Amino acid sequence: MATNAKLSNAAAAACMGDGTNKGLLPLLASAVITFYDGSQPASPDAAVGSVNNYGSCTFPSPAGTVSNGTLTLGTVPNGTVAYGTGVTAPTWFRIATPGGAPLWDGSCGNSSSYDCNVGPASNWILNVPLTGLSGTTLAIPAH
Repeated sequence: MATNAKLSNAAAAACMGDGTNKGLLPLLASAVITFYDGSQPASPDAAVGSVNNYGSCTFPSPAGTVSNGTLTLGTVPNGTVAYGTGVTAPTWFRIATPGGAPLWDGSCGNSSSYDCNVGPASNWILNVPLTGLSGTTLAIPAH
């Protein structure tokens, strides 16, 4: 039988945390989100592999606000696109602690159907400011 685990909104909220309940929220303070192309690894514990690093940004501390297991990021300082041609965009992201311990991988695309909406490929040009992450939402999956 295939797995089909789902969390209730209350369980997802507890997993993310809310400032009172620890959850994932404290780990996301000053965490770094890095964007990549190519194949997303099977889990955040797996090596990134041979992919292009499109750039990264550091989350604020605290990372943002939480409601029902969904984090809305606060003001994220801009980064710089480290790889980009304006023709392709990153396909996945990894969030890691400031010390580099991986926490969360997810998909990227140009719509809200992805874990992170990174906009069109034309936004990703080498040495252009990486902007627009402030207010982005990240949700505990499968709830």
